[in-house]
This record gives sequence, C-alpha cells and structure tokens, in this order.
Amino acid sequence: MDKFEFGKSIIEKRFGSLQILKNQTERSFQAEKKIKKEKKLNLSCSKKAVINKNSITEYTGADKLSELLLINNKKIFNSKMEQIENENDFEDVYDFQGINLSLNIPPRLAYDNSTKEQYKKNELTLFNEWKKINYEYIFERNIEIWRQFWITCERSDIIIQIIDSRNPNFFINKDILKMYPNKKHVILSNKADLTNTKIKVEGFEFIYYSAVTNIQPVIDFLGNVKEKTIGFIGYPNVGKSSTINALLNKKKVKVSQTPGKTKFIQTIYFSDNKILLDCPGLVFPKHSKTNLLLNGILNVDKIVDLKSSLYDVLNFIGIEKLAKYYKFEVVKQKNTTLEEINFINSLACHRNLSVSQTIKNIVKDLFCGNIQYDKIEEKYNGNEEYEFDKQLE
Repeated sequence: MDKFEFGKSIIEKRFGSLQILKNQTERSFQAEKKIKKEKKLNLSCSKKAVINKNSITEYTGADKLSELLLINNKKIFNSKMEQIENENDFEDVYDFQGINLSLNIPPRLAYDNSTKEQYKKNELTLFNEWKKINYEYIFERNIEIWRQFWITCERSDIIIQIIDSRNPNFFINKDILKMYPNKKHVILSNKADLTNTKIKVEGFEFIYYSAVTNIQPVIDFLGNVKEKTIGFIGYPNVGKSSTINALLNKKKVKVSQTPGKTKFIQTIYFSDNKILLDCPGLVFPKHSKTNLLLNGILNVDKIVDLKSSLYDVLNFIGIEKLAKYYKFEVVKQKNTTLEEINFINSLACHRNLSVSQTIKNIVKDLFCGNIQYDKIEEKYNGNEEYEFDKQLE
C-alpha cells in the first residue's frame, strides 16, 4: 500500500467516505454563505430604513459632513436601534392626558419616579406619537437633535431665534414662545441688507442686522442685557454660525452653505459673565418641501425632482424679476404656451443647461441674495402672454 492509499484509509476510517465528507463540507459552505448573504441584506435594509426615517440633515445630504454629534461628551449614534417604533397603543405606555401634541415642537416628558429605562421608553413613545401626527411634513426626526433643542431652551435665560429677514413669517416659530412662556424671547433678523421688510410680532423683541455687513446691533443688545445664558435657535443655514463668528471676530464655529453644518450644542463664552449656547439647526414640521427649498433649508443639489417645483419657484420670485436679473427681454407674442414652461426652456437653452440645472441656479441665486426679489420692481401681472427668447446685449 503506497502512502496515498494509506492516508486515504486512515481518513476514511476516522471520518467516513471522502465523498461523504466532501458533500458535508460543501453543504456547510453553502449554508454559511447563505447566512452571510442574509445578514448583509438585513444590514442593507436597516441602513436604508435609517436614512429614510432619521435626521433632516440626512435628507439634504448634510450627513456626509462626517461630524461627531456630542452632548456632554457622550456619543450619540444616529441609529434606528434607539428609535424602534412601539407597536403598542400610546395609552398603554404612558398617560398622555394634559400633554400638548399640537405644537410643531415635540413635548418634553416630565421626570417622574419611573426607572431610567422606563422613562426613556415613555419619552421615545411620546416622541413617536408626535411624529405620527406630523408625518406629512419634512422635519427633524432624530430625537437626539430635539434633546439638544430642549437642553438649549431650558438652560437659557433668553431664547433667540435667528431668522432670514427676507421671509420672516416663514422662519419665526411662535410655538417656542408657547412652550417656554417664562423665558425672554428675541428675534435676530439676519440679512436685513437684502430686504426692506420689517415686522412686529407680539411677545418678541426684534433686532435687524447683517452678519456680513452690520453686526453692531447684536453686539449692543448682548452688551446691554442682564441675563447670563443666551440660547441661539434657528433653521439650518439662516446664519447662526456666521452671526457668532462675527460677534467673536474669529471663526469659532464652522460656516457652510450646506444646511445642517452645526450638529452639536456649542457653548461659547461671549464675555466674562455671558454664555452663548448654539443649538443645531432644526426644521420644524410646518412647511412644504418647495417652501423649504426656496428658503434655503433644503440643499438644492440633493433634490432630484426639481421639475415638479417649477411653477412654485417661478411664481414665488416672479417671471419679470427673473427676466430682468438674467437679462432676458420679455417679448410679447400671441398664442403661446404656458409662460413658465416657455421661460424656463428658453433660459435653459440659451445657457446650454438642462431645465433642472437652470432651476437649481435660480434657487441658488435667490438664496445667496443675488436675486433680491422684493427690491426688483414687479411688472409682470400674469394677464398677458410672453415669449422669453431674446437676451439683452
């Protein structure tokens, strides 16, 4: 018997037939491969669910900033693990009598004698119930971001909302005043150099300024108030970071035109006895996607169905204003098609761009202040039909 036959006989004696062993090994390998494939599929589905349900910054693409979210040096994982929907009825978990779910701010659950685990469960259930009520809107769905909002408001003596002066009623959230009636409430109306609009709202003190050209009104206000802790609240991209940097005359917080740049509470010492709390930008459940887009809240580069917003974009700004800014002559013509389609097609063709890219450029020019829509004289009244096919020299 040669060495090969001898070795074969030993293996068969110990493990049985080599063919049987081979078949068992193959079945084991295939089973392991199947398990790995299922795990990979489940992980992929889980990730997709998180992206679809969590933070507004993920919806806009701002989650690609690779910034760590921190509260009191504790890591916060933007994961579905902490936000599993409770299938039980809300009443079975917590007595919600007296809790106001009608505000566009999630209610803060009062502390009680329950255990830490039970409190966390009740808090999450309450938050999920509030989310269900507002499901039709685009808004911040990550409870960790809202916890930072609660902390900022609770610690602050003055709650400041920073808004864009060009559309103040869009940005001002009166529900913050309802939720914290015993706090002092102030509106810092940024980008006042881009508009003539000034309003008054009961319960709020208004300060108009520009973080770029005139920060002095804010400096004077902070220097005169007696309160020591001041919280800054606002939508993404309204200029909170730019305002704080201008106040300190140095770059303390990161600034970007990408919504959602600030992702954690920042404590900033304005003076020896005054502290500024910068809360991450929040989107409240009260607006349509188009309105969020037109006011710079959503990142236009991440929106794929811009054509559906064509009429809203053009009607919001005005065709005549756009024609004047882009130096297009409005030529009167009979029997034309819809003005909006005619205009956008002509503009896109002349600039050698797609319709979607042309709409993107319009939205960006509006947000950056290049198109100052309330300072351009409006001539278009919608009663006549026009063709936009000739550029002014």
